[in-house]
Amino acid sequence: MLTNKQIPFVTPIWTSLVSLDDSIANKCMELMKNHPSTSYSNRGGYQSPSFTGKEFLGYFPKVMEATTQTVKDIVKDLGAKDLLLSKAWININGKGDFNIPHVHSNSSFSAVLYIKTSEDCGSLVFKNPTSSEAYPIHDNIPGFLGTYEIKPEDGLFCIFPSYLMHYVEPNKSDNKRISIALNFLQL
Repeated sequence: MLTNKQIPFVTPIWTSLVSLDDSIANKCMELMKNHPSTSYSNRGGYQSPSFTGKEFLGYFPKVMEATTQTVKDIVKDLGAKDLLLSKAWININGKGDFNIPHVHSNSSFSAVLYIKTSEDCGSLVFKNPTSSEAYPIHDNIPGFLGTYEIKPEDGLFCIFPSYLMHYVEPNKSDNKRISIALNFLQL
């Protein structure tokens, strides 16, 4: 007789929708003109240099206003200490551009905020951090999925543990996908 179920390993992914205006997309495009692209996980497209939390706040105070409550709710949900924004950067991907599988080292939690999206602009895909995908467990059982996909939409704010391997599928649309990536440290 089954008397107790324990779930010792869990990898949460939180999402919320936040209200944004066009000024944020415009600021991203302006910064792209003034800062050369870097190349970390992106293949094609633009990836800005990393901005410190303080620099980012100067450029995007509206982003912080829109996302602060979600971050506070996650801290409360975890029963954890506060999260400090350590760095952030902009991703602008055109048709065919994508991001290879990667993790965000030197941070506790990572996030992506979608600024501009369109149909078929490429989903955010997370890989299961356990080895369960190597065993004959069907992908339709929650907790044993090999991958988990999030379809981007304007204003979608997604936070996850930084160790979680993820990638972004190629943008198949003719429109640019604009997002902001953020890293947080647990205090």
